[in-house]
This record gives sequence, structure tokens and C-alpha cells, in this order.
Amino acid sequence: LANGLSLGLVVPKASNLDRAFDAELYFDDAGLQQVLLLPTRLLTTSAAMMEFDELRQAASRRYGRELPSTGTPSADVPAEARWMAGPVMIALRVENRGAYAAVVMSYASAKGRF
Repeated sequence: LANGLSLGLVVPKASNLDRAFDAELYFDDAGLQQVLLLPTRLLTTSAAMMEFDELRQAASRRYGRELPSTGTPSADVPAEARWMAGPVMIALRVENRGAYAAVVMSYASAKGRF
């Protein structure tokens, strides 16, 4: 990745918030730093927004209050939400991919190791 992390492990169809994702685990010399959860399928934009809303509610139940938004939605990322859980920043977003969209989650160490 651009931040210097290296892909160390890929886990197909990992479960998170009752959804299946393909997980990519990224490491540096200090250990695991980021988990990227990619969708197992692309959706229409409207279906992706519905999935985003369902996951946003589930994440809020699990991680508590959502962090304030840091900007306005863009054409490439029409929806995004973030939470902090201890030292971990959780992000949920919809990414446009041509005629389709992907709901992506990431868990990243805010500082140091998980």
C-alpha cells in the first residue's frame, strides 16, 4: 500500500456484521496494522446504498456513536461512515466501480499495533 504496509494474508469469505467479505490483512514490522474487507460481489448503486445503511446500523450497535463526517460525499465514494473502537479506526464506505458499487470496510490501527 501507499502507506508502506504489505499484504500478508488473504481470507476469502470472512464474516463481519453478518456479511461475507474477502479480507486482506496488511502488516508492517510492528505486526498487523490494517484489515481491508472487500465485497464478495458488486451491487447496483441503489442496492449498495441499502447494504451500506444496514451495515452502518449494525456497526453503530457494535461500535457506538459514529464519528462526525469529515467532508462531503464524492462521485467515487458517495457514502462513508467512521467509528473508533479503542485504538482501531473503522471505516465503512460505498465505492463506485463503473456501473456498479462496492461496500468496503476497513479496520486500521490508529497508532501502534492492534
